[in-house]
Amino acid sequence: MSFIKTLVHTVDSPLYGVVELIVTIPSDVDNAKVPISVIIGFQDDEREAPMSLVSYHYAIPYRSTKQVVGTALLDTSNDWVRDVTRQLATLISNKFNRPCYVGWSNSMGQQGSIDQLFIIKQCIQFISDNYST
Repeated sequence: MSFIKTLVHTVDSPLYGVVELIVTIPSDVDNAKVPISVIIGFQDDEREAPMSLVSYHYAIPYRSTKQVVGTALLDTSNDWVRDVTRQLATLISNKFNRPCYVGWSNSMGQQGSIDQLFIIKQCIQFISDNYST
C-alpha cells in the first residue's frame, strides 16, 4: 500500500506562460504526519538550461493551536519567490492541518515574476480537488 500519490498539473496562462505543479499528497487523509509537497516549475522555453531549485519552504501546524510555523530550507534573494513559497506552505499547512514543503524552480537566470495570487489559487484548488480522491 502506498502512503502517497504524486500528481502533475500544467497550468497554461496566456500572461505568464506554462507553470508546472508537481504535488505529492497523502493517500490516507487520516494520517496527519504525512506531508504535502509542492514543487512549482516555471520555464519560458523548453530549450533553455535545466531548471534548478531556487527556494524551498517548510511549514507545520503548531501543536494543538491554529497557528502555523515555518522556515525557509533554501532561501533566495528574490522576494516574490520567497513570498510565494512561504505563503503557499503556510496556507496549505493551515488548510489541510499537516506539514507542507513548497519548492520553486525555474530556469537558470530567469528573473520574470508572475502573479502570486494566480499561483497560490491554482495550487490550493488542485490539491483540494485531489486531496480525498
